[in-house]
Order: sequence, then C-alpha cells, then structure tokens
Amino acid sequence: MKRLLFIIVIALLTVLVQKAHTQKEVSLEEGLTYLREGKYEQALIIFGQILKEYPSNIKAREAFEEALSKKIQELKGLPGRLGPPGRLGPADKKAEGVFPGGEVERTRGEVRSETSGKVSGDERPDTGVKETEEPDTPFKGTVTKDTGETRPPSSLPLTRESLKEEELPLKPPVAQEKIPEEEGLKPPEDQEQFNLAQDLYRRKLYDQAITEYERLISKYPKSTLLDKATFGIARCQFDNKAFDAAITTAGNLMDSYPKSSLLDDAQLLIGRSNYAKDDYEKARLEYLRLLELYPGSPLGVNAQMGVADSYRKLKDYRQALAEYHKVVANYPKTSEAEQALFNIGELYDQVYETRDYKKAVEAYGRLINEYPNSKWVNKARERKRYLEENYL
Repeated sequence: MKRLLFIIVIALLTVLVQKAHTQKEVSLEEGLTYLREGKYEQALIIFGQILKEYPSNIKAREAFEEALSKKIQELKGLPGRLGPPGRLGPADKKAEGVFPGGEVERTRGEVRSETSGKVSGDERPDTGVKETEEPDTPFKGTVTKDTGETRPPSSLPLTRESLKEEELPLKPPVAQEKIPEEEGLKPPEDQEQFNLAQDLYRRKLYDQAITEYERLISKYPKSTLLDKATFGIARCQFDNKAFDAAITTAGNLMDSYPKSSLLDDAQLLIGRSNYAKDDYEKARLEYLRLLELYPGSPLGVNAQMGVADSYRKLKDYRQALAEYHKVVANYPKTSEAEQALFNIGELYDQVYETRDYKKAVEAYGRLINEYPNSKWVNKARERKRYLEENYL
C-alpha cells in the first residue's frame, strides 16, 4: 500500500513538473516570437518574468540580453523618450517614481514617484484604532497616507490616506519627469541607459531595472544621472520590500551626492522604509529629520503626516492628534490636510484614550464644510450623523 502511494505521489509530481516545464516553454516561445517581430518591450517583459521564476534558465537569459541590446539600439536617437525616474512626493511636483506608490503614478506629495526620485507605499500594521478603508498617499510625488491603523502599499507605491495596505507600484506607475539632454551628446548614451532602466522599473521588473541602473553607474562614471540611478536602485529595493537595502542605498546617495536634488526624496524613502519595517520610532525620527534638514521641501507634508502616523502606530494618540493638527494648519491646501482632519475625527470618535464625541463631530463637520469634494466626506458625514443621533 505504501509502495502504491509512493508511486502515485511520484507520478503526480512528474505531471506537475512536466506541466510547469511546458508552460515555461510556451512562454519562452511567445517571447521569442515577439523578439523576431521586433516587439522588444513585450519580449523583455516575458523573458524577465521567466528569469524571475527560473533565474538559471540560460535560453531566457540569452534572449533577454538580445532583446535588451536591440531595445537599446531602437532607442538610439530617441533620448528622453521615457523620461527620468519619478520622485516620491506631492502632486504639485510630479516626478517619475515607488515606495511605493506603487508603479503607480506618484507625485511629490507622496514620495517622489517612480524615481521621481522619491518613493512610494509601504505596509503598515494595525494600531488598535478601528480600521477604515482609506486611500494611500504616494512619495514625493507618491507618498501614501495612512491613518496609522491599517496597512497601506509598495511598491513605491503606499498612501497615507488610510493605513490600508495598497500596492506600491513603488508603488504603481509613477509620473515621470524628463531630464534635459546634455549639450554635445546627440543622443546621450547615459540617458538612453537610464531610460531603459526606467522602462524596466515601470514594468515592475525590479531586478532587471537594478541591473541597468548599476550598468549606467559603472559605464558612465561622469554622468549627471548617477544620483537618479542610485535613487532608482533604492526605489526598486523598496518595491521589492528589501527595506534594509533601500535604506542603505538611499543613505549612500545622500553621502555620495550631497548636492543632488533628490536628497529629500532619499530621506523620505528612509523614513518610509523604517515605517514599512514596523520600526515606527525610527521612522518618526527620520521624518523629523527631513523636516529639519529640508524645511522648504514639497515633501514636508508627507514627512509631517509620517510623524503623525508614527505616533498613532506607537499608540501615543494625543501626540498623534497634535501632529495631525499641524498638517491641517501648515498644509491646508493639500489632500493630506483632508486626511488629517478625518484622522482627527476618528481619533476623537473611536479611540478610548482620546474619545470626545463633540470634538469628533467638529472635525468631521470641518472636513465636510472646507473640503466638500474630498473622498473622505461621505464617511465623515455618516459618522457625524451617527454621533449626533446617538451621543449628542
């Protein structure tokens, strides 16, 4: 009987292996077809997916390199077509980016999107406050918000709007910001290499994108894109949830390129990476560091929300309230202010330590009156009506 069961198990495993092998061959053949037809982007995606699952597949590796080479040749004469990396930051300064919003189009109010240079999305655990569905905020260009209760994105991505976990294209596709061509280079080869890495990043082929960013750094040591390539690597690491590596790379960027325009993005990414690791105290300190070192940064609102969210995760609800009030007072025209008002109402409404139904109704009412088009209005109206009917 045992022998029979053993034979059956072996047969089933053989069938599964053969099926997986067949699927792999079908995918490889599909990629080769795209390659023959000159559809290099589609071919790169398929070969990249195969290599992600079967990194030792020699045929896929050779085909990927061939498609990559031909894609580079195709880009010749088309510099800037793909644009530079997005930033992780607010929407007022769009960049490509991621944590990871996370792919995802990020704006400077989030962590600069795609490599807008600034990151997008992170995962956030529950705090003890009642969770509510809320949208995430992106990095400088895509930092996601969260209420500090639910986990957001990502792949970035990561929106602060609710601590709900969302995919970070690190987040999601990020808005790309174009880098001007350098004089005397027609077209600049380093820009082409950068565009290629960016393209792979947007397709969420993070390992391949890192390889191409690194190739740019080693092949063009005098390029003006080195800081952006470094940030691109950190962003890919963030989206791959390699948060320690992302922190190290972002730190290296800040040390090696002290005049880079991405310093605040890198600092935000470090904060978001620590937050994603559930190290809220460290995240809080990193967010405060951004506010201290880069007082005029458009990512300041993201950092301030990060401070508030971190306190909320640490269950220091009274301090969280104070920090959310700073968001509303200092950044009244941002979506973060809307989120902060809703969070304030929620903390007064649902957390025992800070419960004050009258103040909750005031916060919800202010949100409804001052931001009538906010995505939080319907929830605020429901809670306000419920509290008024049952407690006030």
